Amino acid sequence: MAMANCPECNSEVSDKASKCPKCGVVLNKPKRTIFGKIIKWAFILFNLLMLWWMVAGVGGAAEKTASLHNGAEQAGAAIGTGLGAMMIGGIWLIGGVILGMFVLFTKPKAAYMSNIISCPKCNTKTFSTAQTCPNCGFIFSKQKKFHWFWWIGGFFVILLLIWLLNSSSKSPSNQQEKIKKASMQKQEIVMNKNETKIYQAIIEDDINAWLKGNKSMVEELGLVSLPLKITANEYQIEYNKNEVAADQKFKDKYFIISGTIKSINRSMGENYFIVFNGGNNPYMTPRAQMADGYVNYLANLNKGNKEKLYCMGNGMIVGSAQLSHCVPIRTWITSISGEVTEVVKSNKEINGTNFGNIINVAKKIANKINPNSTCFKGDINSDSCLNDIYKAGNELKIKKK
Repeated sequence: MAMANCPECNSEVSDKASKCPKCGVVLNKPKRTIFGKIIKWAFILFNLLMLWWMVAGVGGAAEKTASLHNGAEQAGAAIGTGLGAMMIGGIWLIGGVILGMFVLFTKPKAAYMSNIISCPKCNTKTFSTAQTCPNCGFIFSKQKKFHWFWWIGGFFVILLLIWLLNSSSKSPSNQQEKIKKASMQKQEIVMNKNETKIYQAIIEDDINAWLKGNKSMVEELGLVSLPLKITANEYQIEYNKNEVAADQKFKDKYFIISGTIKSINRSMGENYFIVFNGGNNPYMTPRAQMADGYVNYLANLNKGNKEKLYCMGNGMIVGSAQLSHCVPIRTWITSISGEVTEVVKSNKEINGTNFGNIINVAKKIANKINPNSTCFKGDINSDSCLNDIYKAGNELKIKKK
């Protein structure tokens, strides 16, 4: 154990003493190793980064959630935000604990012998904390140490701040303005009850035109995929030619079938079906089993009527091509128009497109038509309603499809 003079009271003290036992002055200041200093800065930078990640991530998710218009979408986004925050919190906790343990294990330790210096004048040993020699009074010149780790740490902190500021500048400067803009987009495609009816009538007119062989704007814009169209005669012939190939093409798939009614029947129970004319054998013709709830519809049909149904292919039984889950074509058209309407309403970027223009047309026509029109108080597909729409369109100089 080496001895050195206390710089304050000149008493001989062990070089391993942290304080002078006589005057109490601090002799050995604990210091971190270079590795310990790197770990300490890594711990600080990690916590700053995780704090930014948490704030930026939750803030961005909140903006995205606020811009959504559908309640289910908002609920899903909120759940996703919560899960994301939990994930970030978990990474923060685990990383903080691991780095914190390293910081603890590399805590400052006393340097001992490295803190002992000799006076160049009288060769008295004393501690590096002394400003003058306790024996002869020689003044020690203090050289400023270049603490490179402070410069490196500061450099990384500056880089992190620049990154945070740059990220903030790319995001909307005013969250309320962004929410307001999204709300305005939503308001532009909101339609009242009468406007929605006119809009659906226009869409259904488009579908009816497609059923007659024209192109459909609904399908061309990709808002809905329209099914295959086939006649009852073609359907039966396909099965007569090759039952396996016909099953691959039609079975368990929905399509539109049209034909002349041969008979309207009921099998055991409440199973109602329509028999169409089709094929080369009058005893083996297509049979279309109706979905539940269409008894009144069947009661108003007659043999020899030409009818269209939306059905699912169901194979072949005893030479007759089968169809199931059939619904009247009017039911299917109404369902499709409602589906298209919901797609358009939920699309905040629809403005400026053909369908955005149709919305504006529907609004103008709805305001032009008499409030007592059958469009608002009856069937939107009645001749009277369609005539009112065409008349209003002509008065507004809107071209008829």
